[in-house]
Amino acid sequence: MFPDVPDKVGSGSSSGAFLSCSADNTIRLWHMDESTRSQNILSTDLQNVIYVSGNATALLDPDCTANVNTDKPGDGQTAETRTGIRTICLSPDGKHLASGDRNGMLRIHSLSSMEEVLKVEAHNAEILCLEYSKPGTGLKLLATASRDRLIHVLDADNDYSLVQTLDEHSSSITAVRFAACENSVRMISCGADKSIYFRTAHKTDRGTEFRRSHHMVRKTSLYDMGVDPTCKYAAVGCQDRCIRIFNINSGKQKKLYKGSLSEDGSLIRVQLDPSGQYVATSCF
Repeated sequence: MFPDVPDKVGSGSSSGAFLSCSADNTIRLWHMDESTRSQNILSTDLQNVIYVSGNATALLDPDCTANVNTDKPGDGQTAETRTGIRTICLSPDGKHLASGDRNGMLRIHSLSSMEEVLKVEAHNAEILCLEYSKPGTGLKLLATASRDRLIHVLDADNDYSLVQTLDEHSSSITAVRFAACENSVRMISCGADKSIYFRTAHKTDRGTEFRRSHHMVRKTSLYDMGVDPTCKYAAVGCQDRCIRIFNINSGKQKKLYKGSLSEDGSLIRVQLDPSGQYVATSCF
């Protein structure tokens, strides 16, 4: 969702707008407000399309390309798995859009012009999570997490220069979140190694540095995480279809309950509402 900021940054972006990313290598800006007039005669909802790559292969239907290229069956599917935007995140001020693809490439787009302002090969594998620090933290950071088990912390206020690289996880990192609680800035990360790490920001001569304060291990992979509005608790969606609630300050698990009515699949997405009373879950 586009953040609710007082100054609109153009390109049809305002509160009520949202962005989506896809394996077709595009990022699309949508608007559900009927009062907003669209220049797109084919769709009143679609405001803009960012074509991340000059290669149009990912836009083709894999089934059609497989039928045409009978000599190379499934070639379209192979191209699709190699490309595609995996995750996107908007800066709290609504000025920048960060995206990570399946090849580990990080891109930053300006939302006022929709132009690419930064492109860097941040990881050796697909980027699974991007997270900007919230204004309440007093920091302007971007965390990128990948299947290569690394977290990069970048300074969004200084041309996204590298602040710190963390390599504590032993498997794919599925979620990273920032939280400001009890006069401290925390960074929480979880992953397929069944671990959740709690880190605290410290001021050093070199700038901000995150140091581990707690480390908890569970018997199941942790796939997604949300932080409640008070920044006291983190809700984690797990492979065993349970939601585990952790106290961010102590790192201890407070509660566990079922996040799905089904007995199949895994819980891959959790999202807390602004009141902190409800959590929406998605399970495959």
